[in-house]
Order: sequence, then structure tokens, then C-alpha cells
Amino acid sequence: MDPRLAATSSRSVAYAPPPIPIHGIPRPIKITEVEEQDEGRAGYRIIHASCMDGDVKEWGGPPQFSLISLPGLCEDKAPIISIEGPQVILAAPRDGCLGRLRKDIFATAKLPLGRPAEIRRGRLLLVAGEERLLAWLAPYVREETETVTVVAPSPGEAASLMSSGQGFSDHIAVGSLEYLENLVQRLPETLDPLLIVDVRAKCGLGLCGSCLIGNTGLLACVEGPGIRASFLRG
Repeated sequence: MDPRLAATSSRSVAYAPPPIPIHGIPRPIKITEVEEQDEGRAGYRIIHASCMDGDVKEWGGPPQFSLISLPGLCEDKAPIISIEGPQVILAAPRDGCLGRLRKDIFATAKLPLGRPAEIRRGRLLLVAGEERLLAWLAPYVREETETVTVVAPSPGEAASLMSSGQGFSDHIAVGSLEYLENLVQRLPETLDPLLIVDVRAKCGLGLCGSCLIGNTGLLACVEGPGIRASFLRG
């Protein structure tokens, strides 16, 4: 048994798909602070921003995310850590487009995208398929009092960690759809972790289909990116 870890039996979570809204409207934001977070070799950045056109509505909690655009340069996903009125805190990989964000830079954001997920609160096991995906787990690290965060590049390793059993209240894994499908195949059916699918999200409107999550029929920008393993089993 891996002494770092524990797992418990979990149940499937009922799901009712929402109607697809037109919700990915760009909003102007100003970066007010940037923190560097040294978790894992890749680490990530904590981005504090202020929405210039008023309070942000419909924030329900992680794994909802934002699409941040630097006009004329690029656009990338940023998981939302928290929202209080016009103030937004995001997590972002250090590399790529969002590595260019600095204090006092203006950008645009489509947020909040995706749907919050019900988590069994307590001690969480957080598994990232790649170090660059640690940013997706930042909201849970900041929110929970006790978490264990592990980078597990192989689905077999991730499944072993989740199945080794030592009293985690819930399990969260982030990776590509292929990675997560392989992980689910290796898990006992008594485990139903939350899976955060790292897919391309382009329009943020629920229209283009670029963020379709495999054969589930779910769109990451509307009904994801977090789904329970039972949906992939089905």
C-alpha cells in the first residue's frame, strides 16, 4: 500500500444536462497581481484580475474556467480559483500564452465557462497526468484544508494511487481524454472520481463543438470540463 495515499468507495453522481446558453461573451479585465506557485517542476501562476465592466455572475465553483485572450497574440484556458464581485483569481500554466500576463496588462476574458462539480469535502487526492496541468488543481489546493497532489504520467500509476485506500473523501484527476479513459478502465467500479478533461475550447459559446468530451455528448465550455468516471464508463 502506498503510504501517501488512501481511497474510499464512492457513488455515482446524478447528472441533468443544462440547456446550452450563449454565455461566452468577452469581458475586459485588468491584471492587478501575478503570483508564482512552485508546485511541481512546472508550477503555475496565480492571476488576480479585475473585470472592468462590473461584477461577474453565475460563479458556482471549480472546475469552471475562463478563456483569456491577449488581443492579436493568443488565447488559452485558465481555471477559476475564486470570484468576488469584479475581482477574479485564476490559475494558469507558466508556459504558453498566459505566461505573458503581467501586472497592469489589459486582456479579455470569457467567464465563467463550464459547470461547477459537487465534491465530497474532506481530504482530497488530486492527480495530474502532466505537470503543466497542475494549474487545474489549484482551486482545490487553495480551497481544501488537506489535499495530496501527485503527478502520475501513466494511467496505470494514477489508478494504483486511487485504488490503494487510506481514507480520501474524493478523488480528482486531470488529463487528456485518452489518459482519463485509460484510467477509468483500470479503476474498480466502486470508485467514481471527478475527471477534469483537458480539451481545446475555442468559442466559449457552446456552438463550435471544439470542446466536445468524447462520446459523452458534453461540451467542456458548458457542461464540463469536470465529469464523473461513471459517464465515461457508460
